[in-house]
Amino acid sequence: MSTNAILTITQNGSPILTLHCQYDGYPSGFGKDLANFLTGFTIMNSLGAIQGKTANGAGCLAAQLVYHFKVGPGNIYLLPPTDPDGYEWSYSLDIPFGYQGPIERLRLSIRTYDKDVFLGTTPEFLDYLKDEQA
Repeated sequence: MSTNAILTITQNGSPILTLHCQYDGYPSGFGKDLANFLTGFTIMNSLGAIQGKTANGAGCLAAQLVYHFKVGPGNIYLLPPTDPDGYEWSYSLDIPFGYQGPIERLRLSIRTYDKDVFLGTTPEFLDYLKDEQA
């Protein structure tokens, strides 16, 4: 049986990306892949001096995320904004409008059904996974 998940990226609370992961949506699967992808990104409000993993705002980051995860048919789907409570795992990241800086300062929220599992930065989440596996 598959473990599904939903990822919502919002800007000031308004959804800009809703992505459904059909299988391996648990924290040590999709969650870990997501945190590894996000770690190291810098969000800018221009494309002046691009170095390393850079996104020109929240929409640019969302597009790069889709490009990274969608490698063929199946598993990853884009959805209209939807209720995250219908999924086994729910991941969300809110990016304030005009935010500039490292993604590691932003908080990733992870829930399973109606229970909060994690709220913190992507490096903290990766540490959380290490502790869970120990």
